[in-house]
Amino acid sequence: MKLKTKLTLFNAISKLVIVTLFVLLLPFLIRNINQSFTDNKLLKQKNKLLKIIKASSIKNYLYATYSPLKEEYYSLDEDSLNEHLDTIKNEKRKIEGDTIEYRVLSYNFADDKKNYLLEIGKSVDTIDETTTPLQNIALLVLLSMVLLTIMADQVYSTYILRPLGLIIKTKLIGHKFPNFGSYHKVKTTTSDFEYLDISIHHYFKCIA
Repeated sequence: MKLKTKLTLFNAISKLVIVTLFVLLLPFLIRNINQSFTDNKLLKQKNKLLKIIKASSIKNYLYATYSPLKEEYYSLDEDSLNEHLDTIKNEKRKIEGDTIEYRVLSYNFADDKKNYLLEIGKSVDTIDETTTPLQNIALLVLLSMVLLTIMADQVYSTYILRPLGLIIKTKLIGHKFPNFGSYHKVKTTTSDFEYLDISIHHYFKCIA
């Protein structure tokens, strides 16, 4: 097998391994990205709501509500348990007979010597809706990059190995002892090929 073929196969196989690993890890990565984005959004909503609540009477916000499709919900109520919660996790809530899993921010705070529990939730299903499209986009980008790098590797390998092919073709193939002809240096910027070229020439001179 020729050196060029071996290099091409190695580059293709190594990139195939990388793509396979990326495809296996992609769902986990996208899920974590979506979850981190949702958590940051919930934290921003919490801070905004706390500013609004503290700027006016908290009694105006003691209620629970949710979006028409139950994708998001908000709840603020007095808390008798005094749990000191400040968490974001997946929890199930029952709304109008439907049990829905939400990514829930739960936060306890005190106001006027009373403890309150603020909850802001976003449906897990809506979070997962973006996972598949993002996976497809990421996969297409990766495959495009891999194809481009394979083509670039092929072009570069052909360019870098061209002097070696010339050395083999002009110095070894087709020449019969003792007629080796005059020495013509092969143009190359690779020192190994330069050394090989001059070494073959010196060897021929020695045995001529």
